[in-house]
Amino acid sequence: LPLAASSLGPAMPYEAVVQALTDVTVEKDMCMFTNAVMTSIKVERMRYAEAPLWIARVLADVEFAVERLKVAAQRILNGVPNVKRKGKELMNIAMEALKFQDESVRAAKNIFRTERVLKALLESDEALEQASRELVTMRGMLLKNASAAFAQVAGDVKYLGDVFSPWRIAPFQGEATGINPATLPVLVRDMFAKDLLRADAGCVSGCLVSSSAEESNYWIVQSEGICDPRSPDLAALLVAMEYCCALEGPFWCKIRGRGLAYGYSMSNDLEQGVIQFRLSKATDPTAAFNVAKDIVLKLCGEMPSGTSVAAAVEGNADSASQQEDDEEEEVGLELSALEGAQSGVLFELISEVDTVPAALDEALEYMLNRKPMDQLQWLLKEVQAVTIEKVQAALKRYVLPIFTAANGSVVSAVCPAKKREQIEKEFSKLNPPFKLVTLEVDDLVKAVAPQTGYFTLRERVRASSGRPQ
Repeated sequence: LPLAASSLGPAMPYEAVVQALTDVTVEKDMCMFTNAVMTSIKVERMRYAEAPLWIARVLADVEFAVERLKVAAQRILNGVPNVKRKGKELMNIAMEALKFQDESVRAAKNIFRTERVLKALLESDEALEQASRELVTMRGMLLKNASAAFAQVAGDVKYLGDVFSPWRIAPFQGEATGINPATLPVLVRDMFAKDLLRADAGCVSGCLVSSSAEESNYWIVQSEGICDPRSPDLAALLVAMEYCCALEGPFWCKIRGRGLAYGYSMSNDLEQGVIQFRLSKATDPTAAFNVAKDIVLKLCGEMPSGTSVAAAVEGNADSASQQEDDEEEEVGLELSALEGAQSGVLFELISEVDTVPAALDEALEYMLNRKPMDQLQWLLKEVQAVTIEKVQAALKRYVLPIFTAANGSVVSAVCPAKKREQIEKEFSKLNPPFKLVTLEVDDLVKAVAPQTGYFTLRERVRASSGRPQ
């Protein structure tokens, strides 16, 4: 976009802006963090003073020229067909629709809702001009209170001298500075809908999207997790998930090793307070799910040796050899594997802060998500103190309910269109059975694109699972 002349600098056509940013910056980005706009620029340290100036100009001087808006809109629309062909993207969109408010930024960013809005804007220059005026108004509201903005500087601050001097310009300071206290962005879970989909205990509900462009299956199975960063169970849960998912661990050997799925993972999202089991590029997702369930049951000590949920599933060609393997394995957690899982968690935690910029990014994330600033140090100590008993307790409390739906589970899945009927039959044989709404890709687009699409889809899922609307 072009820049208007101001106290910050002269007017510049968009070509000049692109060239100048290319010359000055190493990296640049603008994105959303929950309900906040984040602008970042990386420059060589001798050009540090130019970075705040360019951020200021991009925020305050940009002209929302109709022709440039038209180009940007068309570029976004050109990417929509690719999203419709990607199973993982469709799975994530369906899961978001089951959780977030229609009025939230997450819903507004939905690519199919964005597509609907942009197509309407491109129908006339008048619509684009109105959008340009609205963007100017929105920018004015965002920049009205300079004290509501946060700035982070990462690098060799000793070399930079007066770090604050380049920031003493509009829009970073002005008459409103200091009048109102700065407000942190909302947490992700603050954008959840009041009627977000929660399955009843012992039940599984959600969406199945069938795609003619996909040859593989993608799953998210979600249950209640941990949201407190100081939870006494957090370290044990991290080690438990690493124990299951580690390279050459039980999931690796029995899921990927048998060709049931190329990718698998478990993660706990503190910001959302959920724990998820994911499968990607799966050839036999129901078998992979049952194998994972077997493993967790055995680690929890709740499955007698020689029995197998997966082997009992009709149509599992590998059931006999699988049961034979299961009988040969030692049931329960192994101390050596547990120590390896602890090491894996510690390595991952440390690798996220292995450079100064990465450590400062982590500190910013702690602030934005209301975590204690010593969260990493606390967690490192907690992980080292994890015992087999604590891991087994975490498996029983948080991981096992994903597979048994003890607290209710929510599912978002994508399957090849030609295997939809087979997958639906397999869903009915799971214990508990998966009661999902089946959508074609075009049906999903039509469902989530309207302004009240997320709410409507949740109501549809509730109706399919026999729950009152």
